[in-house]
Amino acid sequence: MPPRRNRRRSGRKGFPSPAEQGVARAPASDLAAINSHRFSWSFGSIDWDGPFGFRYIAPDDLAASLRPLSAVEHFSDKQLQGEGHHPIPVGRLSPLARARLVELRIDRTRPAVAELWSFRLTGAKHLWRLPRGRKHLALLWWDPHHRVYQPGGRWNAE
Repeated sequence: MPPRRNRRRSGRKGFPSPAEQGVARAPASDLAAINSHRFSWSFGSIDWDGPFGFRYIAPDDLAASLRPLSAVEHFSDKQLQGEGHHPIPVGRLSPLARARLVELRIDRTRPAVAELWSFRLTGAKHLWRLPRGRKHLALLWWDPHHRVYQPGGRWNAE
């Protein structure tokens, strides 16, 4: 009978550690890359027909909105919020915006949508997105006149 080798085993009995299996540990630079991966945009949630519908966006505004979208793809969450893009609780949106969420049945999704994210382009022009994970940005509305949300709840005549 061959002599038994003393093999060091990892936490679970009978299973070799990753190092014993020849699996290298990911370098810190790889872990940083994983944590800072790019945002992805999706357009399947866009509301085309409502009061904030994308059918109202002018071609020049559409072109101008794509530049900032591509510019923030490499941002972290913290950097994105530092640029004036931030979450707004659904309860603080305008009555028109809340009514549109009901029409779109977004108020009934599971888990329920508690906030929308404002993506400021210029002045009063904003894009609004649904939360779909930390790095997934699902576009919803085009808001050129600040009618979805106004600080202090000063709603424009609708």
